[in-house]
Amino acid sequence: MKRKGLEKYYKKTFFIISISIIIGLTVFGLFKIAFLEQLELKSIDYRFRETSQLFKQNDNIVIVSIDDNSLKYFRNNGISWPWPRDFYAILCDYIKNDGAKNILFDILFYEPDIEREETDAEYTDGKFAESIEKNKNVILAVKLLKNKKNIRLDDRFKLKIKGYEPKTVYRGAILPIQTFINKVHNIGVINVVPDKDGVIRHVPLFYKLNDYFLPQMGVSSFIENANIKYEKKYFLINDKKIPVNPNAQYFVNWYKPNYFKYVTFSSVIQSAFAKESKRLLPKGFFKDKIVLIGSTATGIDDYITTPFSKPIPGVELWATVISNIQDSYFVKQTNSILNFLFLIAVNFFTIFIFIRINNKKGSIFFIIFPLLYIFLSFWIFGKYRLILPIVPVYSAFVLSFIYSSMISYIAEGKSKRELKKVFSRYLHPDVVEKIVENPDEIKLGGDSIYATVFFSDIANFTTYSEGKSAEEVITILNKYFESFSEFILDNKGLLDKYMGDGIMAIFGAPFHLKNHAYLACKTALQHKKFAETVTNKAAFLHKNTRIGINSGNIVAGNLGSEKKTDYTAIGDDVNLGSRLEGVNKVYKTKIIISQSTYDLVKDDFICRELDRLKVKGKNKATSIYELIDFKKDNGSVMWIDFYHKGLYEYKKGNWDEAIKYFNKVLELKANDYPSELMIERCNKLKIENPENWDGVIVLKSK
Repeated sequence: MKRKGLEKYYKKTFFIISISIIIGLTVFGLFKIAFLEQLELKSIDYRFRETSQLFKQNDNIVIVSIDDNSLKYFRNNGISWPWPRDFYAILCDYIKNDGAKNILFDILFYEPDIEREETDAEYTDGKFAESIEKNKNVILAVKLLKNKKNIRLDDRFKLKIKGYEPKTVYRGAILPIQTFINKVHNIGVINVVPDKDGVIRHVPLFYKLNDYFLPQMGVSSFIENANIKYEKKYFLINDKKIPVNPNAQYFVNWYKPNYFKYVTFSSVIQSAFAKESKRLLPKGFFKDKIVLIGSTATGIDDYITTPFSKPIPGVELWATVISNIQDSYFVKQTNSILNFLFLIAVNFFTIFIFIRINNKKGSIFFIIFPLLYIFLSFWIFGKYRLILPIVPVYSAFVLSFIYSSMISYIAEGKSKRELKKVFSRYLHPDVVEKIVENPDEIKLGGDSIYATVFFSDIANFTTYSEGKSAEEVITILNKYFESFSEFILDNKGLLDKYMGDGIMAIFGAPFHLKNHAYLACKTALQHKKFAETVTNKAAFLHKNTRIGINSGNIVAGNLGSEKKTDYTAIGDDVNLGSRLEGVNKVYKTKIIISQSTYDLVKDDFICRELDRLKVKGKNKATSIYELIDFKKDNGSVMWIDFYHKGLYEYKKGNWDEAIKYFNKVLELKANDYPSELMIERCNKLKIENPENWDGVIVLKSK
């Protein structure tokens, strides 16, 4: 099209509408890309976190937790895990007699009880079965299998739901033992498939097993004598209209942490045997409540990832669904057609304002609209739990803005000065200047800045790779990088480069961040906690990651040739960060930070000073610290105090006193290798008795 043609048509309303529709279709197409879908889900997660404080604790649901304290209590009384089944009978009888509505077990009783010297398995299973039958309100967990397995299930459990045909049809199931199935009031399915990033956001309400349906655990309390219908966008359970997405998945309306009331399993058992005046739980504590029994113990792995940063016990998923249904408080999503029409409207007004109204007002709109829309979407989500799409709208807005800028420049020949005014708010002025003048002539150079460098590497990666094909190694490594990189990017880090199986990142460049050291340490701890839960093929890589962090003066900028440049950092402090990653090998630690980083983050994190040393290539000694945890997450630091006292005596050359304190660390924290190393070193130094001892160790290897 000739320039005069553009000038004739591009401001016409029908032309703007046409372009708006094209951009809208483009955005819909782009959202087939997993990354953008995940980005939108992350924005919803953030809305949950920012609006969760609106909810008070739920008093209608109680979770009885099989926790570490309960395990310890029974172990101290000579009863090890798994507990005899008659314990569950005592639990059920007490809770039912106290007035509970329903009792749900998020536990699979798929095998008979084990034989013990003091109890008979047939007896303990029989007592539990008697309690189940007597109380008439017990619901047991079922896990479905895709592979066929011979199962016998009473017709009373089988549901028929007309018009509902899920994509996944299960052919087998792990059921409670027949003794329990014959007596139980109802069963609930506990299968859950998280989203690709490991976060649980959607769950089915009903599962298809062969030619009939079974309820999800959270729904099982509501289906007795219920008339169940499926109407594409929702399930109707009597008078409860529960919305679902086009795949018939329920969007879990997550609450804030500590929303549900917890009591320990041991406290219920103690109350069951105690006189009423001495019970740990007051009479009527369970009255009219739905009670769930599930594991929260560290040794029994049943934790899930939610939109909140800290994993929670899996039993809370079912408690959340129950609470959602009880209160008819659901997450609602806008219709796809309405979303598309809204995108077209956003495109139209963006293009119209930039092309038909002067540039100054257009720039104001570019600033105000995103802020207003963010505020509106958060407010509506917090008040009504209605999800307004953010990432698609922003994508459409940005594409419309880019189109408007380009078409205006082509059609009207807007000056470089005007283009600079539009973009200078969003890019560094120096970079904008160079791009506007000539992007092909960006000069090499750099700036000296105070920032934090972050290095990671994988221990024993070469050994791990042996016996695997190159394609398999690359696939697993890519999954590892994808997960790890999210933590870096979410904390405003710059992914500098991937180095074999390692990562280099910079916090505080190219744009200055006041809390660059904090963000680097937060990233390391988030990955460490993630590594403790990950179970995919990349689990080995995550669990064996070592990290070194250092803050200091670095030179950051574009390095390379005229044909290819990379933004990176160089300098002594960069090298020290790299060395600290390797120092983890010596102490068998995961995360080591430098003195300069520690000085910036010591109020936010629990750290222990490991040693004072000179790394290879450095003449100056530096103290190094192990990054342990967030201060708010871990208040017990007694063993760290002992380690520091031992280190103090070690630096003074009081070897025996130092050994005494390091042994105290091992009493509190078994297999603490740094303490074992220091004991070994003290014993050696006692023999060598070095002169002019200054407490500094020189590392000769990287």
